[in-house]
Amino acid sequence: MAADWWWMALTLGLLATVAYSDLRSRAVSLPQLLALAAGCTGLAWSRSGSLPLLLNDSAFNLFFLALQAGLTWLWFALKHRRVSKVLDRYIGLGDWLFLIAVAPALTPFRFVWYYATGVFLTLVVALLVRIFYTGSFQTIPLAGGLAAWLALWLLFDRFIPL
Repeated sequence: MAADWWWMALTLGLLATVAYSDLRSRAVSLPQLLALAAGCTGLAWSRSGSLPLLLNDSAFNLFFLALQAGLTWLWFALKHRRVSKVLDRYIGLGDWLFLIAVAPALTPFRFVWYYATGVFLTLVVALLVRIFYTGSFQTIPLAGGLAAWLALWLLFDRFIPL
């Protein structure tokens, strides 16, 4: 149980650095994401205690992300009636790498809910910030918003488990 708290504290700290970095400079570093991936993997392993279960859940979550990436690419290709470069034009590489890094943190059902609610909330907050603070930012800090949402999600799950 003590290991679980250690992994939770480490993961929350790493999520805070990602959120701050993305909100401040619209960039996250590869070392941050690698450390976050290790933290999320350690947290998931300390909770499940089963490597096969961890690998199975992570594989499903990564498949879900690949499906999302494919559908996103298809959407923009159909929308613009040509094959377009989605990566770094519409959705940053750091956003995709962030999602890959946190894939082990949640079970598949919770990951899908986290992803859907996190993207929605990030877009709503970004829209409200643009409306009330003109000139605030031009791009949406998706990784930062998702990092903040995952931190809240993990804390809520820790103290009020469903």
